[in-house]
Amino acid sequence: MDTAHLSAEDRALVTELVYGVLSWQQALDEKIAVYLNNRTLDAVDPGLLTILRLTFYQRLYLTRIPSYAAVHEAVTLARKTHGEGSARFVNAVLRALERDLARTSNKASLRDDRVQGTLGEKLASRYAHPAWLVKMWLERYGKEQTEALLYANQTKAPLFVRLRTKGSEARESLFLALKKDGIAYADIPGLSEALLIHAPVGAIRPYLEQGLLVVQDISAMLVVRALRLIPGLRILDAASAPGGKTLQIIDVLKEATESAPGAPLPSEVIANEKHPRKAETLKKRLEDELVRDAFAPIRVQVVNQDAATLTPFQLGTFDRILLDAPCSGLGTIRRKPEIKWRLFPETLGVMQKTQSALLLAMAPLLKSDGRIVYSTCTLSPQENEQVIHHFLQERPDYVLDETLLDDLPLLPGLYPLAPGMVEIHPTVQGGDGFFIARLKHATQ
Repeated sequence: MDTAHLSAEDRALVTELVYGVLSWQQALDEKIAVYLNNRTLDAVDPGLLTILRLTFYQRLYLTRIPSYAAVHEAVTLARKTHGEGSARFVNAVLRALERDLARTSNKASLRDDRVQGTLGEKLASRYAHPAWLVKMWLERYGKEQTEALLYANQTKAPLFVRLRTKGSEARESLFLALKKDGIAYADIPGLSEALLIHAPVGAIRPYLEQGLLVVQDISAMLVVRALRLIPGLRILDAASAPGGKTLQIIDVLKEATESAPGAPLPSEVIANEKHPRKAETLKKRLEDELVRDAFAPIRVQVVNQDAATLTPFQLGTFDRILLDAPCSGLGTIRRKPEIKWRLFPETLGVMQKTQSALLLAMAPLLKSDGRIVYSTCTLSPQENEQVIHHFLQERPDYVLDETLLDDLPLLPGLYPLAPGMVEIHPTVQGGDGFFIARLKHATQ
């Protein structure tokens, strides 16, 4: 969608409407269906249904748009795109909604007056999530934790950035510049490289373009923390696009190398990406970052291979391997709300097969004293601990590294699943949902 011609305020409203409708689509459809008389949702033209969803969202979830403006715009749009008959239909549905709203002083009572049924059905309706997903989480986490997760998924995703400036003086200068520009921020306890930005991403664009900050979720930052990086390592980022974690690996190695006593130890980072176009974009991004600064002795190579068959590399030659595996993305619903409507239970099993194959392909590449970090941005046992358990069954020469928590700050929403495995749940003003496991050879 081209929003370049809009004001910053109008762009923010468009974003709010798009994400809001996607997030609350199921709840909106349930409420719209109440006002269709003898029609079903399937019988409503998709374009008109979109108009109704947008207007119901404005009236039930927002407060700054007057009712007459919302209804007038909806009817006008329906008339323009579908004709006079459709405009009368949209007007009748919205006027009925307005009559109900006029009879209550509490929008929430009308908004939340929905289906009866099992706990899972009620939560699925209240928080606009697929019933199968709510059922899976209830069985896994129980009511309290599941409801907290569902609530967080329906909130606006926070904007986190990672600091790329090194040294206390450079950071103080950056903080002063942010304050001068009126950009409010907050520190993240235990994660000194991160900030929570209380401003639109456009406000920090100059800082991003200068390479002072990079947008990155705090849960993703923990994945690189789990690698326990030191200078002199050979590292494989096996599925690296779009490159946020690869860049963090480089930054961590650079800072560690520059602060280490004596002659600097050379490090090597291999960034692999299966898809050619993504690999080319990744290469360009890393090249731009590498020429921005005089890097310490860190060799970076971008490779375009299927991670399941990484043929160019000798066995047992990597000190660290990061497999940030392709996944269903259930930990990022608040950033990509359409995910929950596109996925089905069967999807998780398909993803598991791919993830298991990729992880098994990593095992022969690790040095005897190395570490493999397996991560996903999802919250499903099939894609997380079941993948790890399958790997350990196939490779009894590997074990979970029980010291994983020594390298991770205990952020809100972080839950140890077992020694060597953690899960991070989305929380309000917290990070995305992630899973992290660290593996090593059993002989260590």
